[in-house]
Amino acid sequence: MMVPVLAALLAWSRRRDAWVVPLLVLAAAIKYIPAIVIPLALLAILRRAPGWRDRLRVTLLSLAGSALVLAV
Repeated sequence: MMVPVLAALLAWSRRRDAWVVPLLVLAAAIKYIPAIVIPLALLAILRRAPGWRDRLRVTLLSLAGSALVLAV
């Protein structure tokens, strides 16, 4: 459970924002406690993005990555 959460923290610190939410979704698929952090992480990622295009891009990439994680 902690490996995806730590990987999400690493992705956050390295500004790989599109990877943060899918990694937290993977952690939530293992155990549901990290699901509490997903909305907070999404808000933090959206606040970090400079413009609306970047926000939309990060949101769509996060949704696609989360769908891929849940499909597998």
